[in-house]
Amino acid sequence: MRLKAALDHVERFPDSKLAKVARDFDVPRLRLRRRLEGRGPRNGNPEFHTKLTKAEETALCRYIDRLDNINLAVRKEFVQDTANCILKRHGYNLFPSKVLDANRQASEDVEMLNEYFQKLRTVIEANGIVSEDIWNMDETGFQIGVESATAIEAVSAGGKVIPLFLILSGQMHMSQWYQVKELEGDTVIGTSPTGYSNDRHSLSWLKHFDHHSRKETVGSKRLLLMDGYSSHTTKEFIQYCDDHDIIPFGYPPHSTHLVQPLDVVVFQPYKHYHAKALDLVVRDGVTNITKLEFLALIQGVRSLTFTKTTIQAAFRETVDTTQPCSKRTTFVAVPHACHLETNEQANRSTPSEHEE
Repeated sequence: MRLKAALDHVERFPDSKLAKVARDFDVPRLRLRRRLEGRGPRNGNPEFHTKLTKAEETALCRYIDRLDNINLAVRKEFVQDTANCILKRHGYNLFPSKVLDANRQASEDVEMLNEYFQKLRTVIEANGIVSEDIWNMDETGFQIGVESATAIEAVSAGGKVIPLFLILSGQMHMSQWYQVKELEGDTVIGTSPTGYSNDRHSLSWLKHFDHHSRKETVGSKRLLLMDGYSSHTTKEFIQYCDDHDIIPFGYPPHSTHLVQPLDVVVFQPYKHYHAKALDLVVRDGVTNITKLEFLALIQGVRSLTFTKTTIQAAFRETVDTTQPCSKRTTFVAVPHACHLETNEQANRSTPSEHEE
């Protein structure tokens, strides 16, 4: 090797000029100088040209694995600064989205959902989750005049719903909001400039969920089904779940319209009753709907929407093993793949009902 020969030459003739030795042995002068100064090659020191230390990369990879284990999509923006290098070095593969023809898309949807339900079943069995402790959370938006509001809702397979967590557009809380007599005392109101949620709201909601769902817990752990929104994958969100016996589990991308109870069943009557309530208010002569009017009617809308019957029907529609989606060729109905039966339902069942 030319560099080794040059180093040997300098060792034998320490008074040699480096520039001449570099020319004679055809090696870069700066590289020769670095070796003489005791600095090793860059490929022997991988942290030399990386933004993260090896320990940091290992921690980041554990975080990626953690998200993958709970079925939350690992997107490049989570590790954007050094994503490509880290993913390549540690053997992760990213598959770009492709435009597929309808038949192939349907086939891949079936495979994706079968894999999802199999993974979900494994998590349920491994953690001893009872059906009453399976929850689904999602956000839905409302229009208040020209402003937006976001409601974060959570329901359980046992037919329960936690109190409202609402985000209104604005910078400050108004005292009048909390004087609306129609609102439940446990309602939480947050604000943001847009009326949309953010990382801070998601963590606050999680604490709200923990407080209220804990009262309804039958087993030792709760399973929280949710979409892969970035606010649900922050370190703080995941850590809080780990510390409070909550197992978060994400839906496959672009599938909530098929497998999410709130999205498939509950939010449709939610919007229907809200529109009906607005119509009655307008008929009474109120043409400018403000936040106060919205707060006055939203609790009544929720009471009509979040009935035990509706909530349990939502879980039956989306989480059931009676007809595995692998047997379907197209999605004419929601793919059923994970049967749920509450203790109350099990006690009511008769042998003849099971035989049917």
